[in-house]
Amino acid sequence: MIRFILSDLRRLWAGSLVVVLLVALSTALGVSVVLQERALRLGSARAADKFDLIIGAGGSETQLVLSSVFLQPSPLPLMPGEVLGKLAADPRVDWAAPIGFGDSFSGYPIIGTTTMLAQNLSGGLAEGKIFGREGEAVIGAAVKLSLGGEIKPMHGSLHEGGETHTELIYHIAGRLRPTGTAWDRAILVPIQAVWHIHGMEAEKHLEDGAEAEHDHEVASGTDSAEHGHEHEKAGADHDGHEHHGEADPDAALDESWTGGAPGVPAILVKPKTIADA
Repeated sequence: MIRFILSDLRRLWAGSLVVVLLVALSTALGVSVVLQERALRLGSARAADKFDLIIGAGGSETQLVLSSVFLQPSPLPLMPGEVLGKLAADPRVDWAAPIGFGDSFSGYPIIGTTTMLAQNLSGGLAEGKIFGREGEAVIGAAVKLSLGGEIKPMHGSLHEGGETHTELIYHIAGRLRPTGTAWDRAILVPIQAVWHIHGMEAEKHLEDGAEAEHDHEVASGTDSAEHGHEHEKAGADHDGHEHHGEADPDAALDESWTGGAPGVPAILVKPKTIADA
């Protein structure tokens, strides 16, 4: 029997070789797809590990996660600034950090946020210090810039015909440790500075104690919940053009939110316990 098989293989060696190669190729392709799928799941889980709750205005929770966790550029509706103050004062919240998008520098996204997020994002700094003034910035591990370097924020990106802000130039104060996520390519700046250079002012409280009803979503992993708030833009026109304001690079940071805050596209929340989440 074996002789007949070997004889056929010698006689039809070309066809046999093609069959062997096809089987090997299909096996390799199947193994590659499985490994890539596993790597994608692990990478996504690692990227979202730091963000227990993501709160945003009513809309697509998928886009909210993509923009907040994976830093995919996309315009998001703004929530009222009072949402940030309420979350910061909530006894179930360990910390709440707003994040603002829209600006970039040399292809790196500039994210406006707080010192709390900068300190907790990567477990500390690889070098330098956390920003302490409006004119300071912290860069991710994969940002190819040096400490002390200048960052001139551009609204949008270069290929979109973005406009460079002349109101403020950031100076790099520190570098984060590697996280293995999209945030390694991000430039973190004070959200206060982002508000100022875009001319955004804190929202005024409604008179006579009247409260507006709004709608915002909470995204936690794959789950989301709707809350009674709808966004209202502050400091920006509906045609997408930002108002320019003034910023003081030496101004101290105020992250108490006691005086109110402008609208924010997303808030990252760290609850104290799973039950609090």
